[in-house]
Amino acid sequence: MTQPADQPHLVVIGGGAAGLLILRQLSHSPPVPNLKLTLIDHKAFFEYTPSLIAVLFAKEEEDVDRHYHTITRDYEDVARAWKFEFIGASVEHIDQGGVRVKGQSEPICFTHLVIAVGSLWAEPWSLPSSSNLLSRQERLADLRRHRQRYLEASSVLCVGGGPLSVEIGGEILTARPQTEVTIVSSSKHLLSEVPAKVGEAAKSILCRKNAKVIVGEKAREVSSGVYETSESKERLVADLVYLGQGSRPNTAFLSNSPLFAHQLTDKGNIRVDDHLRLHDHPNIYAIGDCNSVSEPKMFYTAHMQAIYFLQAFTSQLRNEEAPAYQGVLTSQIVSLGPSRGVAYTVGLSMTGYPFKEGSKLASVAKWAVERMSMDVASTKGLGNRALYAIQHRGGTVARMGKKVGCL
Repeated sequence: MTQPADQPHLVVIGGGAAGLLILRQLSHSPPVPNLKLTLIDHKAFFEYTPSLIAVLFAKEEEDVDRHYHTITRDYEDVARAWKFEFIGASVEHIDQGGVRVKGQSEPICFTHLVIAVGSLWAEPWSLPSSSNLLSRQERLADLRRHRQRYLEASSVLCVGGGPLSVEIGGEILTARPQTEVTIVSSSKHLLSEVPAKVGEAAKSILCRKNAKVIVGEKAREVSSGVYETSESKERLVADLVYLGQGSRPNTAFLSNSPLFAHQLTDKGNIRVDDHLRLHDHPNIYAIGDCNSVSEPKMFYTAHMQAIYFLQAFTSQLRNEEAPAYQGVLTSQIVSLGPSRGVAYTVGLSMTGYPFKEGSKLASVAKWAVERMSMDVASTKGLGNRALYAIQHRGGTVARMGKKVGCL
């Protein structure tokens, strides 16, 4: 497959948070008139992963299908609407000749490449294995199998004190308050990446829902379904265990590519420069969870890096130098059930104080971010551009926050 010399061709591997936002913006506002866009993904659909918790632990059975279909879209439908090419296949190899995928003899040539393959998590957040292109129906069936295990469990252990464990606890104790929920956090506070008062508010709300929250200790598995805390040596037995930590970059497929021989860290992250490009390969970018940028690996930060990439890519096509990526301000919106939550964004905390159930505003913000991520009313691009303008560390808000000492 040859590429016309005068036609830039951007290939995006991974249609998650960053990949789909990049394609959406470039298809609607291409920086050059003849830009060709291609998405490669081993599944047939986009899934807004942060809302899987609400699907999995929905109180009513009819809400499972309904909510899942509001947070997923088939790539074929999106590709037709946004006018890019979709190739449903697993990537086997990348070299200077192009991207080689399973079942196709010819490489997919590119002038520019974005690797946005995200992270791998433990079940049930991980995708089920499939010999063919994974469909939405297969994914939903897999989630239903996990849901059945949850419905049969009388006790749940969440290892880790980050947003995932907090949201699992909040959703379960809202839908099935009789369930025994234990959360173990190695940090002294839940949600350790935001101010302690936000984590303390989340802990207080969970404890009022009868969760058991252990902080400042690690938990290790000593036998099937049995964990032991590191300091108090308390034995924790649960019917179901969720690991809210320990994700790893989804980059194992790159280990067979000589191009990436020295581009991966010990943890498997792709090393990038301050423009999110591979060292010595300025036409190849790594965006989101899979790269080595030192910031929280979240949908939010992947979106923000995607907005930065759009600026850098446009400058590159115009032979201009883009400013370096400076990162974004910390922001977390964490649900504690369908109608309450806690949040920290732009230096502001939302805990629902003085009320004790959590913040309704945080819950509304969580819903609004989900709808924006699904491009409802064409808000995906505009909303994320506005967020980046507010949140990036080189912006006015960050500079003002430093001056007053709140950021």
